[in-house]
Amino acid sequence: MSGSGASTGLKLILAAVIVIALLGAAFWAGNKALKKDTTTTSPTMTQTPFTTAYDASPIVNPSAKVGNRVGDIAPDFRLPNAKGGSVSLSDYRGFRPVVLNIWKSDCKVCVDLLPVMERVQSRYGEQYFTLFVNRMESQGVVASYADRSNVAGVRYILDPADTMIHLMGASEIPHTIFIKADGTIASIKTGAISEQDIEAGVKSILP
Repeated sequence: MSGSGASTGLKLILAAVIVIALLGAAFWAGNKALKKDTTTTSPTMTQTPFTTAYDASPIVNPSAKVGNRVGDIAPDFRLPNAKGGSVSLSDYRGFRPVVLNIWKSDCKVCVDLLPVMERVQSRYGEQYFTLFVNRMESQGVVASYADRSNVAGVRYILDPADTMIHLMGASEIPHTIFIKADGTIASIKTGAISEQDIEAGVKSILP
């Protein structure tokens, strides 16, 4: 082989080595970038909307049955809110305890109990909610009581078909049920209740 031919062959070999080296470098850089993208774009867990002591599953005691006695899971319902919209017991389950009171405006004991329960509620803010469920009276009547209330955590609810008295197993009114955040009925009171007893009931359902 002549000198010029050997030189040309050497140049071709050198060029091939350079091309292979460049291809290898490109492959290595691309693979590294792919790994980096996979790491940075991996999904992260979203935070639960509930915090602190109120974190809870909708029902934390799956062995409990739905019913209207102490220890049962209180039955769910959805009824009109006197100020518009609707209220369901499940709106609060896993979020806040509830005190549910069934009442009527022609029941003096019921009406006398409303401001007492509101006063206790005002001391606790929205650590729990009070649902005043009215039996079969008009939206105007119930709204007049709701308009007088400026306590956070209080809801006045309409029950035009009188379903709650049967659903909650009430024999008379006022009928008050203390319900934990997990939906479990902690205690039931029928008739007049002292402010001290109301507060004791509230403390029994707070975490």
